[in-house]
Amino acid sequence: MKKTFGNYPAPLAILDCVEAGYKQGPIEGKRKEVESYTSLSVGEESLALRSLFDGQKQCAVNRYVNKGEPKPSVDKVAILGAGLMGSGIAQVSIQNAKHKVWLLDRSADAAALGVNRVEDVFRKRVRKKTMTQMKCDTMLSELKLTTDVTDLKSADIIIEAVFEDLGVKQEMIRKTEAVTSDKCIFASNTSALPITDIAKSFYVL
Repeated sequence: MKKTFGNYPAPLAILDCVEAGYKQGPIEGKRKEVESYTSLSVGEESLALRSLFDGQKQCAVNRYVNKGEPKPSVDKVAILGAGLMGSGIAQVSIQNAKHKVWLLDRSADAAALGVNRVEDVFRKRVRKKTMTQMKCDTMLSELKLTTDVTDLKSADIIIEAVFEDLGVKQEMIRKTEAVTSDKCIFASNTSALPITDIAKSFYVL
C-alpha cells in the first residue's frame, strides 16, 4: 500500500478473501474470490493496467523500420543545447553508448561550459579511482563543441535539449534539418511542450 499509495484495490481484496475463507470456511472464501475477481477485472484500474501493458509491448517494436531492414547504425550524436540536460545527455552518450558527440549551443562560451560539466564528472571519477585516466581521456576525445549547425551534417541522431521555449526549439530544428540527411533521427528532451507542436517546425513530415 505504501508503494502504490492505495491506488491498487487488488491487495485489499485478497486480504478480504483470505479473511472470509478463514472465518467462514473455504466455500465462502472461494465465493468471495470469484466475486472480487469479477468486480476487479472490469474495473478502471484493471483497464488502465492492461492498457499500460499493451502500450509497453507496442513501444518495444520499432514501427518505423520495415521487417528485414537492417537497424540504422548510430555513430555520431548531436545535441542541441549545452545546458544541464544537454551536457548530461552528452555524458551518457559517450560513457554508456560509446558514441561520438557534438554539443551545439548558440555561443562558444555556453558550449564550452557544457563540455566542462562533462569533463568535471569524468575527472572526479578519476580522482575517486572509479575510472582510469586513459578511459577518461578516450571518452573526452569523442566530445566536440560547436556553434555551427553545418558541423552536424553527418549526425545520425539529433537530440534537442534547448530551454523550454517553443520558438527557440522550432528555430533550432529548422536550421539543423536543413543540413542533415533525411535519414537522421530527431529526438526531443522537452518536458513541458507538446511534441506535436515542436514537430510542426519540420519541413518534411
